[in-house]
Amino acid sequence: MEGFVFGNGIVCHKWKSHVCSRRLVVKGSLAEGSRDNARSRRKSTAKRFREVSEQIRDELKHTEKIPVKISVAYEVWKPLGLSPKLKLVRVFIDKECSHSLREFKRQVLQQMIRLFPVLSFHPKFILLPDEESFQLLHTKHVLETDTDLMRARDAAEEAGDQLMLALEPLKMPILPEADHVPEPDLLKSLKEQVDEHVTALSFYRFVDIEQPEFVMNRSRRVLSALGVKGRVYIAKEGINAQLCVPSNLLSCLELSLADDPSARGDELAEIAEWANRWVPREIRGAFLNVDRKVALSDTPFVDLRIKVRPQVLSDGLEKPLDWSNNGTAVSPEEWHQKLESNDDVILLDCRNKYESQVGKFESARALDTSTFRESWDWLRKELEGTSKDKRIMTYCTGGIRCVKVGAFLEQEMGFKNVDRLEGGIVAYSKFVREEGLESQFRGVNYVFDLRLGERVTGDVLTQCLNCGAKCDTQTDCANERCGRPFADRHFVQCPECAAQLKGCCSEDCLQCLTADSSQSETHSVSSNRADRDEHSDLLDEYSREYSTSEPLLMRDLQEATQEAFPSRAHMVCGPVVGRLLKNIISMTQSSRVLELGTFTGYSSLWMASGLSDHGELLTCDIDPKAIEIAQAFYDRSTISNKISVRLTAADDVLEELVESKAEPFDVVFLDANKAKYKSYYDKILESNILRIGGVMIIDNVLFKGGVPYLHDEDSDDSTLSQQLRRRRTNSIHEAGRLARKMHEFNVHVRNDPRTEQLMLPIRDGLTIATRIS
Repeated sequence: MEGFVFGNGIVCHKWKSHVCSRRLVVKGSLAEGSRDNARSRRKSTAKRFREVSEQIRDELKHTEKIPVKISVAYEVWKPLGLSPKLKLVRVFIDKECSHSLREFKRQVLQQMIRLFPVLSFHPKFILLPDEESFQLLHTKHVLETDTDLMRARDAAEEAGDQLMLALEPLKMPILPEADHVPEPDLLKSLKEQVDEHVTALSFYRFVDIEQPEFVMNRSRRVLSALGVKGRVYIAKEGINAQLCVPSNLLSCLELSLADDPSARGDELAEIAEWANRWVPREIRGAFLNVDRKVALSDTPFVDLRIKVRPQVLSDGLEKPLDWSNNGTAVSPEEWHQKLESNDDVILLDCRNKYESQVGKFESARALDTSTFRESWDWLRKELEGTSKDKRIMTYCTGGIRCVKVGAFLEQEMGFKNVDRLEGGIVAYSKFVREEGLESQFRGVNYVFDLRLGERVTGDVLTQCLNCGAKCDTQTDCANERCGRPFADRHFVQCPECAAQLKGCCSEDCLQCLTADSSQSETHSVSSNRADRDEHSDLLDEYSREYSTSEPLLMRDLQEATQEAFPSRAHMVCGPVVGRLLKNIISMTQSSRVLELGTFTGYSSLWMASGLSDHGELLTCDIDPKAIEIAQAFYDRSTISNKISVRLTAADDVLEELVESKAEPFDVVFLDANKAKYKSYYDKILESNILRIGGVMIIDNVLFKGGVPYLHDEDSDDSTLSQQLRRRRTNSIHEAGRLARKMHEFNVHVRNDPRTEQLMLPIRDGLTIATRIS
């Protein structure tokens, strides 16, 4: 738990567990238990957190403070680029202050600003200048007097709960138009040319950033406009990013991040002008480490996440060093030549133990650390007595760790000849690959994205912990009570031993895991829900059996989808929903249908088969491979003349329909980006894309069966995670985020007077909304 002590008050963020399993899989496969191990470890962490929370509660019983939960509306913190942690913050207020609203607000203000200083000095909007600048609400009622405050406090005590208040600024932030980042026409046209490949890359820059939150907000807008996905960390010391970008937009990204975009020629002059105006100065001029192209279906990242952190690379040093004085950057070409010359140098691998274990440069000395923070003790001990004139060469994955190591070696230890590999192993492997040279790096380069491991050479440097066979597949023990130290949690295990031991590191851990699994892990409510899921599956099967069977063309399309997209084939709506779509269109005698989200065209064919002879269906998707399959099956059908397919995003199609003032549609089938459902829904109604009396059909409204659990008052995050796990969801965290988005959307639709809604529990949930006004 992250805590903050301010005088006599303790402030802590709401804590949530996040599932982010990571293991290096270069070849073979792992047992399912091994894949779930990271999740199990986080469950154990959550248990420890609950124990700590109980201790804090016990301590608070003997103090003169009351806990208060303060929430700030999304509409306040999001436009300003403030921390999402403002959604819910817990503070502890002196009991004596709970009798005076003014003093109570003063303490709340003091603690909120100390926790989030940007609330009082945002470059565009000072949100909380004093205690008179905001009001506190309890159950949507403003606290206006001392009596209101005491009544709210007493009500919370009687209910045995903490006092929950909403903080609402009296003057809401209205940002200037400049905060919106428009896209130049050239960039829009390039994005329409969907590339089947993305390019992986990374960059970092150590630079003073006074307003990390503002840079985060602007960077998110700029990088999103460029189609970038990945992870970006911003701190006052600089920025660190691992990204992927559509390959046809790589030149635009390189230009946007150049120190002086205008000096790059006239071909992309419009992009250069845009970059000069909108790209934050702090992220320009960074070293761009371009890796390699990968297929769109194998993209290393699924979304763009930008976070503000205390440091872009946590180092544990008591005081920061001058990161600009960090040794000499050596190009991959010069590095290769130096290694071939066999000079008497000290070659240091600055990565962690589990990274060096599966790949390294020959003759390199690995630091064998569990975390980067341990590097300094190793360097002091191992280099003690070494001549300060000795040449030291350092390398890491992408180069950022060597910057800090180089600064430490020169400034703290006094070494005069420190070289670092510019761009790290990523840049070196690209260089030898393009030049056709024999790599001095052997084995696998561990990378921190969904690829996890990039094989540089065929050398296998390690062996299986259990059988001793040559192998470089890394994992951690499936037994969450494994006695291995956390620092040694990664170990090498071949696929055969992983299957035999169910992902455990030893027979003892396997026995422990088997004993745990034999005990009931869930209470009776969870058991009832599991029975309910099984019952639902039985109903689906029965419905398919006693409905008119699907045409042979549809079966062939399902098989083609399974072959091309084995992990996404479940996205096909299925024969029951397909026939329902056809019947709705046929019964309403619809002649114009809009589909957002084609995938491989299964639902398109069903809906087009229900259209009248002169009917038309417009559908769109951003996946060229899926569109190719869809078009092939449209051509095989007898109704291809009714279907028009577009390789573009749903947002662009809606915008084009508005600009062209197209005739409203009779039916709209919404099955695109789930996170944007609310945006699509409102755009369709507000822009008259769906006629009055028309029907909007919305798929996946129950999203993997997890959405109903967000409505159940007895459910919590763990209950939702269990449901998603039963559905064999790959990323519990991402699926949970989308389930919450879908629940928010469902609430929005239910409360919308413009439509009448019917939600059907068919497959993944289907809402039929008729526009009435």
